Amino acid sequence: LGSIRPVSGSIRVSGRAVDDVAWKSSLGYLPELPVRSSLLTVGEGLCYSARLSGLSDDASRRQVAALLERVDLAALAGQPLQRLSKGMRQRFGLAQALIGEPTILLLDEPMSGLDPFGRRLARELVAEARARGATILFSTHNLGDVELLSDRVALLDYGRLLGCGRIADLLSAADGGFELLVTDLSPTVRSSLGAVVREVVTNPAPATPATPATLRLHVSDERDLPHVIEFILAAGGHVLSVNRSRISLEDWFFRMVETNAPVRRDAGSGLSRERQN
Repeated sequence: LGSIRPVSGSIRVSGRAVDDVAWKSSLGYLPELPVRSSLLTVGEGLCYSARLSGLSDDASRRQVAALLERVDLAALAGQPLQRLSKGMRQRFGLAQALIGEPTILLLDEPMSGLDPFGRRLARELVAEARARGATILFSTHNLGDVELLSDRVALLDYGRLLGCGRIADLLSAADGGFELLVTDLSPTVRSSLGAVVREVVTNPAPATPATPATLRLHVSDERDLPHVIEFILAAGGHVLSVNRSRISLEDWFFRMVETNAPVRRDAGSGLSRERQN
């Protein structure tokens, strides 16, 4: 946005330097605090933003009416902004960011303060903007939202870029191995598998003669997989399924942060990982 200057490097947006105001006519922005102290009503606030975006009075009224309906704020159009709850303010901020159907959306914590209905609405709005060709950049601490919405992800920690790329590629590179669902294994056989099986998880349901214990075995190395299956079958066990494990984005996040843990700042600096994220 150009509100602070980079220490080094450069940023270009649509081929333009970041301090070139021309590209900002294509921008929709949701700040962390979308509503500050204001005596404007919800409808007036959106109309004001629409006029600042260069829309005519008629176009502003039409678009504001449509956006109020879309974010379920039409009934609150006459309500002063300062009286809105946190969730309603966030809906207002999303509507404000979408004025003029921008081709670039910059969203800071778009799900903040939203209830489950609001979160679903925000995801739908992002998906709709992406479907019409908009480029969307958003920051969040909720990795579930990232995994649901994003094509590419960048992980920043203490100002360092620890990873960047398509989510599928990043998770594929951190291959989780294979998961086997097996049954009818004796404790002796289970212990014998310890050399090649990373983890053994017992089904929480209690085993009975009619329903023997089901185990999930995690095999990290694909080369070990045929030998593990052969060993289980020879020992009288049954292999119910074999699937490639896929780590979650959260697993990848913690693996990257813990593997690349920076030297801690001294206590007097007042900095912590939470404040730096």
